Amino acid sequence: LYQPLTRQGYLYNLLLAGVMRRGCEGLPSMALINKRLDELYASTVDVQSTVSGSILSLSVSADMLDGRYTPDKADVSGGVIGVIADILLRPIRENGIFPRKVVESEKVFLKDCLAAEKNNTRVYAATRLKELMCRDNSPEFPTMDFLLSGIDKITSEELTAHYLSLISSSMLHVFYVGSETADEIAGK
Repeated sequence: LYQPLTRQGYLYNLLLAGVMRRGCEGLPSMALINKRLDELYASTVDVQSTVSGSILSLSVSADMLDGRYTPDKADVSGGVIGVIADILLRPIRENGIFPRKVVESEKVFLKDCLAAEKNNTRVYAATRLKELMCRDNSPEFPTMDFLLSGIDKITSEELTAHYLSLISSSMLHVFYVGSETADEIAGK
């Protein structure tokens, strides 16, 4: 899902990616998502937020075995697409909003991850280089200080509103690399 880069949008997407990985309506926990992916021949699905120039993206990616190489010729891609659809379109919610407990847990985890980047000299140097290079050309590029100071301010209601806006208004691109045709994947 693509949208113009804003500092706030990037912060929300970072947190949203973690919340979406935690569960969805059909698979309401990370354990159940992982169990389903294991059933699909150890497929993987990941949700992440990235920046490319002035474009902010929230992506859901997957790696899977081609079904023709399974003993039962299973529809692995169809199963994985189902998991992706659940994660992307039916994330776990309570009374219409992301569960507060999940959001608070992900906020702590995200802050720890961002703080850990400062202790990893290679990652910190790359992050700091981006900050310095983008400060004049892309004033919306989020700095580490902005991210760390803004995480605690996000509420479950705000994150849910961001998600609903993102799903309803963002440009969606789907990429597939594999042996199935575009029509086969589009049908799934």
